[in-house]
Amino acid sequence: MDGPRNDVPSLATAPSRTVLCPACGYDLRGMTADRCSECGLVIDPEVLRRSAVPWAHRKSVGRVRAFLKTVWMVTGDGKALRQEAAKEQSARDGAWFRRWVAAVLAACCLFIAGAMVEKDALKDMVVQPHFVYSATGGMPGWQQDLVVPWSAGLVIRPAFFVYAVLVAFYVSRAPGLVLHTRGMAPDYAEAVRAIGGYVSAPLFWILPCLVGYVAAFWLMQSYDAMVRRTPLVPIVICLAFLVGVAGVVATVYRTGQWRARTTDHSFLTGLLGAGELLARWVAGGAVILGVVPWCVGFVWIVIDSLR
Repeated sequence: MDGPRNDVPSLATAPSRTVLCPACGYDLRGMTADRCSECGLVIDPEVLRRSAVPWAHRKSVGRVRAFLKTVWMVTGDGKALRQEAAKEQSARDGAWFRRWVAAVLAACCLFIAGAMVEKDALKDMVVQPHFVYSATGGMPGWQQDLVVPWSAGLVIRPAFFVYAVLVAFYVSRAPGLVLHTRGMAPDYAEAVRAIGGYVSAPLFWILPCLVGYVAAFWLMQSYDAMVRRTPLVPIVICLAFLVGVAGVVATVYRTGQWRARTTDHSFLTGLLGAGELLARWVAGGAVILGVVPWCVGFVWIVIDSLR
């Protein structure tokens, strides 16, 4: 039977730092044995002092490699990550990682926006006169006041690209907002804020999803006769779709999971965290793609009427 090891460094040597048990959240400061006195988990104090997140070691690993390894680790919830809330973390590192994810997502959104502009898809979003003043009596005035400024603001091409970037940065920022730090010790709150940046990692999979769709489109354009005789394009489209959905679902799930891990470890807390993220995405999308274009369009209409 294993007993306490005398060679284990004691967490009592660092009483000013909050160190919580990764399994049950018990405060381990002052621990002299190698097990949590609350749940019995074997604890290595040296391991708790060093972050296992690859991005935290990007200077030695390389930024791109550290970024991709972190994406893979967070998406798959690697075992090395499960004790990260109990370790010293840098909120600045987490914020920079989130910005990289946002930049990747913004590139995807800009590509999609550019494709829509190239195909002149924005014209379908404009409220046409025959729609507003139809033979059946037309659109009520209050609906016109709502829809016309929105469509006017949405189809302004420079603004349309700005909306795309705003959506990307907000979507990647929202998971961190779900991990609340109110009432936490400053050092533990720092670790939770860092994790709030890392938990957006699965959104990176939107990029390979988009690449898959582009590849399928290219195959149809370049090898039309060949692809008609094979299921290659449907397979590529299906895989790309699954990768994109998996990235979004993993982000929601990991956010709820880490909300629970950094608070009371309960299933209900995690479920509420996942629900909060979805609500934030919906509300943020409504503001960025609804309220903001309406305001831009209203200002544009007013300026145009004054000319």
